[in-house]
Amino acid sequence: MKTLELQNISHSYAQPDTRELKILDGISLQLGRGESVSITGPSGSGKSTLLYIAGTLLKQTAGVVLIDGIKTADITPDEISLLRNKKIGFIFQQHFLLPQLTALENVLLPQLAKKNTINEEIINRAQELFIKSALKDRMKHYPADLSAGECQRVACLRALLHEPLLILADEPTGSLDQKNAQIILEMLFSMLSIQNSSLLLVTHSEKAAAMCSRNFLLENGVIRQS
Repeated sequence: MKTLELQNISHSYAQPDTRELKILDGISLQLGRGESVSITGPSGSGKSTLLYIAGTLLKQTAGVVLIDGIKTADITPDEISLLRNKKIGFIFQQHFLLPQLTALENVLLPQLAKKNTINEEIINRAQELFIKSALKDRMKHYPADLSAGECQRVACLRALLHEPLLILADEPTGSLDQKNAQIILEMLFSMLSIQNSSLLLVTHSEKAAAMCSRNFLLENGVIRQS
């Protein structure tokens, strides 16, 4: 069974003159367990749109999305939310940490959506992730006291805490310098290997793309292996 299957995905946006702007045109893509796939392409080519569709954050105009064999069109919105919370981890270019929470609290925050899951086991796992990512001394710091690279590492830990089946990363190193970008990539791929998760990575970075097992170029609404 595939972690993610995108079958003939198309997506269009309505224009003020009633015409539709087609962003994605019949895209099909599969990810197996433990596989990493990168998507590169020009700005505005629809890379983030495709990622959001894969993560059920955006509904496609046409086509089918299956996550761990579950067709998202066949389940209710509540079931989709549960599927997303249980099986998917999101990493964005901006870290979206809440300023009033410590780094540890930010990592634990998504677990609050799951009843009775903030327990000693989850807290211990979060603390272990901080240690593995060389952030042990930053757990009680607030985002304002962390560097940009540290904030992004915390955001990665937040996505990895529940050991998701699928990681969706949208330009996770786009706002970082080369050194911090390399730290993030090494940490992310190390954790993926340990957890045997699958990764769909949208990036402009050739170095980040080269770390993936397969690479695709999205251009003019279609995708091809590169």
